[in-house]
Amino acid sequence: WLKRSYHPHVKVSMTFDEANKKVVVAMTQSGFEGIKQTMSPEEKGGPWDFGADFKAPWTFPVEWALVKDGKNVKAGTRIMAKASETFEITGVAAKPDFLSFARGFSYFGTYTVTTATTENLALQACSDTDLVNRFLAYRAIAEGEKARLVELKARSPSKDLKTTDVSVDYRKAHAAIMFDDRLQGMARALICMEPESVDSRPDLAHQYWFISQAKTTMLAAVFDEYKEKILKLFDTLEAANKPSPLKQQLHDRALKGHCLRLMAAAAKAGTDKKKATEDASKRAKALIDSAFMSDRIRGVVNYLELQEPKARDAKIEELKKSWGTQMDSAEELIGCISSIDSDDSPTIIARLIEDKIFDINLAGHARRVVRNWAANRKRCVLTDTGLEFTAKLLVTVAKVNQMSAYALLDSFGDLNKFDEKQKQKMIATLKSMLAKLDPAKETSICNQINRLIA
Repeated sequence: WLKRSYHPHVKVSMTFDEANKKVVVAMTQSGFEGIKQTMSPEEKGGPWDFGADFKAPWTFPVEWALVKDGKNVKAGTRIMAKASETFEITGVAAKPDFLSFARGFSYFGTYTVTTATTENLALQACSDTDLVNRFLAYRAIAEGEKARLVELKARSPSKDLKTTDVSVDYRKAHAAIMFDDRLQGMARALICMEPESVDSRPDLAHQYWFISQAKTTMLAAVFDEYKEKILKLFDTLEAANKPSPLKQQLHDRALKGHCLRLMAAAAKAGTDKKKATEDASKRAKALIDSAFMSDRIRGVVNYLELQEPKARDAKIEELKKSWGTQMDSAEELIGCISSIDSDDSPTIIARLIEDKIFDINLAGHARRVVRNWAANRKRCVLTDTGLEFTAKLLVTVAKVNQMSAYALLDSFGDLNKFDEKQKQKMIATLKSMLAKLDPAKETSICNQINRLIA
């Protein structure tokens, strides 16, 4: 298992036999079928030549536990060596809340508990004694919830999502992790962070607008329900935030940043947007003057997005004077400005590129702008002004450094999933890029564009 290529995926089910007070666990591994081992003539017969065993099922350890009310009632290790195996756990007095499988990364691979319900996952996200499995359970709930909201929005595109559309299970699971003092602050923030994607549903991957709205609504729903606790947590962490090299400060700042992220989401999609905007703006503005750069960056990004255009632009000009004098802080400011998610984002970034703090010859500057704009797929490929700006930005950057422009082409990765009208718009944009590039000088990126069009 440790020396062979690839890794196992295990489908596992748990059945509770109340009459006999036992749990039956069935496991089936896959991934080893049809694998071909390629070796040079010198390697044949050597220590890495597994022969027929290369296609045999893997042998690996599985640590497991049955969890009830946040405690392990039974636990052990099972060595899996066959394609399918079943084992029994006796002396189980009551039905477990869930099966905690492959604890502590006991093997390198993946698994799916086929009998797990949303209720099981919610309990696991809140109370599993294994942190990795808590994370996986939470992600399963969040991904499922996001997909459900995207489908809800797709059925009624003109109807805005509401925080009341978000399930109780998701809100409880999010809060259980966020307010769990047994976990380090950074772990809590990273687990609860919600990406603008639905990795478990490739069929929904191109619904960029709906995914963004679903994500924002989910985070806003958490803030609506736990507003007082979130504000108190932020203020407590901020009050204790003092210049020092202590590692704990890193955890506190990460968690504080997540609190601010929830406030900002509520300002866009919460029940009381005005009050949430005031709460978030006040705290984001305070962070801009923090002694820590990580705090400042979080403060700037959120504060700029929350302001009206006139106030936002004035703050940007003010920040250029204080941040633009040093190379590292100037690059961070470029990152903050180019990550603003607004209807006029193309205009904001276009002005930034023309500003004296931006140097297109510096890969750090160009890549910050390109990656941040490319990550905002709903605007960079699904709006006419966005597509036009994407083409202009790619040509401008590629003529200086092709590698720095590649991320913009990633935004066209779901090209074939769109309806014909949108697809043709995107193809026309790609062709307009080609027309302005020199195949002899910008050969690599021209080849990449041709592959997308083909």
